[in-house]
Amino acid sequence: MAGKGDGKRQTLLTAEQILGADDREERVIEVPEWGGSVRVRAFSKAEEHRMRKLAMVKNEVDTCRMQMLMVITGMVQPKLSLDQIEALSHKSQAAIDRILLVLMDISGMKREAVDDAKRNFPEEPGLGVRVCPGGEAGADGFGDAVADVDG
Repeated sequence: MAGKGDGKRQTLLTAEQILGADDREERVIEVPEWGGSVRVRAFSKAEEHRMRKLAMVKNEVDTCRMQMLMVITGMVQPKLSLDQIEALSHKSQAAIDRILLVLMDISGMKREAVDDAKRNFPEEPGLGVRVCPGGEAGADGFGDAVADVDG
């Protein structure tokens, strides 16, 4: 069977070739905020489904939780657990965003999804802004000294 327009013959794969393919890219990312590097691996389809399921809150994907799940799932060295999701949410936004961008790139996720999330979660207080786990007043050790998000 010829490829469209290129004149080259394409090889049809067997099920064994597909299932045996090493198709999940890994990268080492320098994270200066943490003083070293981490290794990440592209998500499998099963991991993507699991993360979406775990990120659901009241029939909607909680974007902040989804991002933390992506880092925990995609970072293979060092490996973090679900029990550490709240602690991770208190780490450097720059470091986490750096890891997320690489994970999205190697997993084939579209940058438009990030832009959609930014449009759907406005930064103005009181407009449905979601707070990461542990991000509510008092969870940071400052007690009632933190102002109410809704003003």
